[in-house]
Amino acid sequence: MTATAILCILLPSFRGMELPTVPATGDNNDYHASSPLCRPVFQPSVWALIRQSLKRCGDTDSFGGDGGDSGGRGTSLLSRGARDGGSSTFGYNDDISTYDRAAIDQLLRRRSAHILRLLIEYERDSLLRSGSKKKGKGKGRQGKDNQDSRIDKQKRADMWMKYVLCFEMLEMEIEIHLVDQVWTTVKELSSEASMNTLEEGTNSTNELPLIVWEDVASLLCRVLLSDAPTLRKLGLYRFLCGDSGIQVTSVATEEDQDDNGRTFMRKAESKCKVKKKSGGASVPITTVSVSFVLDIVMRSYDSIVGTKVGTNMQIDEGGQQKSEKVADLLSEFLSNYVIALAASSEDGSELSEFMTRILAVITTLKWRSLVLLFRAVATAVDQSASHKYTLEQETVRAAIKDMLSTFSSGGAPRSLQEGLRQDLSSMLKNAVPWTRPDASIVLDVLSLYPPQDDLVDNTDNETHSLTRSALATWILGLGDGQWANNAAPVCASAYVMGEMLPFNDKIDILSGVNTLERTLGMAISLLCTLTGNASEMLWPAIFKGLQKPPSASSHKAIRSMILLEWGCREEALSGMGNGDIVTDKQNCMLPPPPNVEFLLNHAVQLLMSQVTEIKTSLGGRAEKSGATRSQASGQASSYIYTLINQIRVLHLSFPSSSSISLAVNAILSQCADSLKQPNSDETDGPIETVVTLTLCYASLSCDAKFEDAKELEKLLSICEAIMTCELSQAKGKSMRRDAVQALRSIFHYAKWGSLSLIVPMINEAARKQPGGAELASGSMQQIYEKILTSANEAVDSTPVIALPPLFACTTSCGEYLVELEDAGANGTSLLSSIKVISETLFAVLKEETASSTWMHMLSSMCNLLFSPKLLLHEYQNSYVDGDRDNMPVMESFEKLIEMGSALKPHINIVAVSYISVAWLGNKDSSDQDVGLAAIPYRDNIAELLVYKEPKFDESSANQNSTKDRHGILPQTTDGSSITRAFVLSFLSKLPSPENMSDVVLKELVHHIILKLIDACCLPPAKGKPFITGSEEYSKMMRSWQALCLLSRFVTFDIANEVAQKVFKAMSNLSHGQIRYFMEW
Repeated sequence: MTATAILCILLPSFRGMELPTVPATGDNNDYHASSPLCRPVFQPSVWALIRQSLKRCGDTDSFGGDGGDSGGRGTSLLSRGARDGGSSTFGYNDDISTYDRAAIDQLLRRRSAHILRLLIEYERDSLLRSGSKKKGKGKGRQGKDNQDSRIDKQKRADMWMKYVLCFEMLEMEIEIHLVDQVWTTVKELSSEASMNTLEEGTNSTNELPLIVWEDVASLLCRVLLSDAPTLRKLGLYRFLCGDSGIQVTSVATEEDQDDNGRTFMRKAESKCKVKKKSGGASVPITTVSVSFVLDIVMRSYDSIVGTKVGTNMQIDEGGQQKSEKVADLLSEFLSNYVIALAASSEDGSELSEFMTRILAVITTLKWRSLVLLFRAVATAVDQSASHKYTLEQETVRAAIKDMLSTFSSGGAPRSLQEGLRQDLSSMLKNAVPWTRPDASIVLDVLSLYPPQDDLVDNTDNETHSLTRSALATWILGLGDGQWANNAAPVCASAYVMGEMLPFNDKIDILSGVNTLERTLGMAISLLCTLTGNASEMLWPAIFKGLQKPPSASSHKAIRSMILLEWGCREEALSGMGNGDIVTDKQNCMLPPPPNVEFLLNHAVQLLMSQVTEIKTSLGGRAEKSGATRSQASGQASSYIYTLINQIRVLHLSFPSSSSISLAVNAILSQCADSLKQPNSDETDGPIETVVTLTLCYASLSCDAKFEDAKELEKLLSICEAIMTCELSQAKGKSMRRDAVQALRSIFHYAKWGSLSLIVPMINEAARKQPGGAELASGSMQQIYEKILTSANEAVDSTPVIALPPLFACTTSCGEYLVELEDAGANGTSLLSSIKVISETLFAVLKEETASSTWMHMLSSMCNLLFSPKLLLHEYQNSYVDGDRDNMPVMESFEKLIEMGSALKPHINIVAVSYISVAWLGNKDSSDQDVGLAAIPYRDNIAELLVYKEPKFDESSANQNSTKDRHGILPQTTDGSSITRAFVLSFLSKLPSPENMSDVVLKELVHHIILKLIDACCLPPAKGKPFITGSEEYSKMMRSWQALCLLSRFVTFDIANEVAQKVFKAMSNLSHGQIRYFMEW
């Protein structure tokens, strides 16, 4: 600061003086009067100060909120420092308390640019004066050499003057059309820099330094890290297109690099070309430093991602307006950059530096930027950079830690997480294999890759397969290809015996699941699976913990069970224990061999004993609390959830195991008997009830069944018994507060989990048993209505983990009630039940937090409520009678549309995709009945016909769950018209007016036509046409498009009215696109 301030003031007075040369580095005490003399413009120390100051960019450490200005141009530096909290914000010492780094860096840049201008202007004037004096004096070869040297110096000074002018413009200017004119000169500077290298240690005293890439990088930083987000986007676009002189493509031609046909704004030819095109060579892409790519280019792109500025660039090319995606250009640049780095050196040092730096930016970039970076780099290394770079083990460990931390924060949807995992596996696969890998680091990496879960995972199978293939290649290449086969069985045995991870002192249900223990077991199972010999490696370790009947507190048995679970999830352990399930000649599955049945029997015993261990873990005395969602309750529910999932995994992996089926059937019978006698043992209080319900849920999860002919009666009996279960205080006992919370949480989870499995079993048994449906319909309906009432009351007190089974139980009951054949006789009762169901389902949606589960619930709810039979029933029993208050289905639809609005269009798409099919009625409906159910929704249909969804957000992966219903739509349907397309599809499938019911024609179709025409006839304000792209313009356009489809329904009844309104609308001033549909 002091040096630049003094130079700005005093430099004009001594810039022509000869001073002792001061090198850029070294101790000033080494220089004395005998040092060579030169003017300030040739001083290495002055150039070092200027270059260091020009590349400072601390004022861009924190861009504005939505890509907006964060200060700088047109603002006071001192006010910015006070506003941003002073120097402490940027980690400066307390000595600099008045200014912050942002203010200091910007002030230093502007002072240095001013100093550089003073020096270059004086040097140019000196060269011009000396040239005019010596003109014609030189003769012969010496005179020609002097003249050439003078010309070279003049050119160098002119080049530096261009540099100063460009820097000042990019530093100070904020108008886009002015900044966009600088790129021809920037390209000329880059061409000049491509032939030079940084002159370190050169103490030249008679010529200006050469312009090098570092100088051009400082220049580009001014626009790439500009305060104005629009300038940042412009700078990115120009840089990525090669307009800055960088050879951004892998194979670039002079014609490609000199193509200046694209302009940000349409300009007159006479004013646009301010500089001639440079015919010099482009700067090779490898000249761009790694730090510039990651710290400047990626940072610039990251600052505009997710902001109102956007990443699409509107340009004029050949007189045509086009839109180009900066993201695509950046992805191509990164891929070409990696390929070029791989080919630039044999040792791959530069590529290794780049890959190492990439793993260090995980927590500094936004999700979209990080995904783009990883995808582009992984694609490039897969193509041409195999085993050309090195990744240190500690670097990978730190990257895994950062990635796990970011995943746990919940900032990225599942699809982006899976993409990052896949790209990381590709990077590891193509890196130089570690010769002496650290087992803990390898397992840390594998802990990032859980197996697919068919129950909750929506991972793309192709992505999962490619990821596992890359991991297998990486694992099998470690340690000269032998490490994995030797380390995997050792790790499995050491894990079970507690040598790799020490055992916990105590297993407590209130402490929840030991996440570290389960994660390590998952990683070891994956390691064994990737080697290709998982069975031979896992079974011996599993046998060590389950070779004898285990107790609930056996650490070895618990870890063996974890390995068995993850081995089954990886599909490495199943059937015969080594390969696929074996069948006999009748295609019946054979049971596992005796040794596997032996282990499975002990595994089931272990899991059931852990459930019954609730009695011990939740004992004690303390006063009771009324909390329902504390930390203790959540951990206890998660613990039971894990145990039940383990039982379910065993059953799915070994469906022919007699040990599992006999055990779970026996447990179900015992639970049924215990639930019928809830007061048989009052000394244990609510604990016994919770244990019984949990065991019941566990057995039902494994498809346990009653083996006698009275299955339906027993299921109804146990269902009613579960409904009557309540938590009651034990006589003479009080419990710990956290124990009561945990019990209540487990109770609701086990209760609704059991009911969610029993109700479908009851429905199936009633269909199979001859006359069962008729005999049990009364009792079933009564029980189901009790379940619905109880579910509606229990939503607020149910733990989050128990909401999915409560939801499933409610929908199962609703499906049965809708299917009752005599529903018409009990119309009011059915609609009352549907109202309770709707309230319950919406209450669950409000409480559910997992987005994937939420979307599954939304689809299930729409499938239940928007059925053709139910919509027609509501129309006939409520709408026709004028009872608009008793229309729960319509209320649900309007509530979903309100929830979707303009911010969550995927909700609207799901709801409309289901109800638009239901409006058409059943497949066997006659033409007279088609569309009757849609009459109550006619106003909603008219509004949906002009609805426009916002742009699809690719980071919201769960929106993809709506695409499975897009099959009925044309493949060319625009992404912003999906909802409207479903409505138009419904209208297109209505029968002709001659075959259609008069009620549907007049009350539905004619009503919609007239409502749309009224909206189209609104004249624009002050006689001006609507602004293209505005909301009014879009609604007008969509209204006329819908009317074109509905024109076939215009009959004699409304023809006159329609004609008058259309002719009136045509008299308004309208755009050509709208008038095209008017005249259709």
